[in-house]
Amino acid sequence: MLKLDFQIRDVEILKELLKPLNIGDIPCLIDGKMIPLRKKLVIKLLGESFAFTINNTPFYYGHCQRHGYFISYLQGYKRYLRCPECEL
Repeated sequence: MLKLDFQIRDVEILKELLKPLNIGDIPCLIDGKMIPLRKKLVIKLLGESFAFTINNTPFYYGHCQRHGYFISYLQGYKRYLRCPECEL
């Protein structure tokens, strides 16, 4: 039951995040206050955390030390995240 509460909260946060965005605006930087603490911990430990899927493309949260949190899709053969601003 607790897991379901987190998923509902995540969906509500994603709706707020995606209101001003078009699909063409992703990857993009986002405000870290919009990401739940649980997701932030996963990002810090693993480097990424699943955010949502659009047209069968999974998008992930990531963190750049210079620019902060962002949403992007996995890229390249090794499936890694790149910051949309510095592309590191």
